[in-house]
Amino acid sequence: MSGTRETTGGIEGRLRIQVKVDAGMVSNVQLDSQRPVNSGALLEGRSVGDALDLLPRIFSLCGVAQTAAGLVAVEHALRVSLTPPQIAARQMLVAAEALEQTVWRITVDWPTCLGMQPDVAGIRDLRRLLRGLGMHMFKAIPWNRVGGSHLVPDPIELVKTIDAVAQHAAWILFGDAAPQLDDHRSFERWLGRQHQPGPAALDYVRDQGLAAFGNSPVDLLPTAPDTGFFAQQLAKDVDWSFCTHPHYHGNISETGALSRLVDHPLVSELRDRHGNGLLTRLAARLVETNHLISKMRSCVDDVSDDMGTTTNNESGQGISVIDTARGVLVHWVEITDNIVNRYRILAPTEWNFHPRGPLIQGLEGVNAQVGEALDKNAGLLINALDPCVGYELNIVEH
Repeated sequence: MSGTRETTGGIEGRLRIQVKVDAGMVSNVQLDSQRPVNSGALLEGRSVGDALDLLPRIFSLCGVAQTAAGLVAVEHALRVSLTPPQIAARQMLVAAEALEQTVWRITVDWPTCLGMQPDVAGIRDLRRLLRGLGMHMFKAIPWNRVGGSHLVPDPIELVKTIDAVAQHAAWILFGDAAPQLDDHRSFERWLGRQHQPGPAALDYVRDQGLAAFGNSPVDLLPTAPDTGFFAQQLAKDVDWSFCTHPHYHGNISETGALSRLVDHPLVSELRDRHGNGLLTRLAARLVETNHLISKMRSCVDDVSDDMGTTTNNESGQGISVIDTARGVLVHWVEITDNIVNRYRILAPTEWNFHPRGPLIQGLEGVNAQVGEALDKNAGLLINALDPCVGYELNIVEH
């Protein structure tokens, strides 16, 4: 049997995942990634401006984060010092995109895994609200100018929009039973007392005894990884091998909400009880929705009128490491006379769906009831690890 999730647009490719079961136990997991990890080559030979314009068209799912990462890498290469208002404006846009994608995963993909009706209308309304943020900050759109674009923010409208986003997100996630996501006791009291389709996945995981399902010993990538290490690896990655199978100082790592929130009281306690299993991972995604809204609010005070900066430099090497909905995203660029000579992109999916990564190690060896249950459980684990592409899941019983 198989389960499939489609991701539309772009050239992102897809994942094919085959799970083999022998005598009620997962004996082998094979992952075939058809993601074009050499997509940075599409930017090579172009002017810096043309390359930055192309980025969001290549990566339609996470175009804001990819554009922001590209801008920072280029600015680092050309020795552009971005002003605090420009940094805050970009951070708000990246957080807004991450919130939209996190809520989509919770309210659409989690219910779909369980055969429930997703709340597509709710996420569309949230997306409409989030798109208003850019219009309340930048005098002109697009905003992807090296050194920053003309900022004329309206703080009153920004606050009103973020308030509306927070209220709408809370409603489609929790209805009238919003939890206190600060400790395990409050979390347990909340479970089972709400009826929204997204968080219902947590009830399923708890009731089916799946709290530790998918637990793995894979290291968590630090929230502030060694930028110099990535620059060194990507600069010499002539065959895209590091982009395909990354490591962090020799260790296979995982990135995403769990790695960012590992010290949060609820996530930490769930991890102590269940390791990096499904309940811990799914709860981390819920907690992150609040953190992303808080991040957006914190950016408002730092956004002010600003014209951006310019540069006369046209050559150099630069790197950016930013947090996105799915984890750490790394861009590295080499520019010669305002032309992109080389470009490398290391996306979160290559960490989380590494051949020795958390999905493989989390599934191999688990007790598994073949059929619909394993399809649901493996699908939830895949969505908890959050690929940026569609996937095909095939379960084979021997």
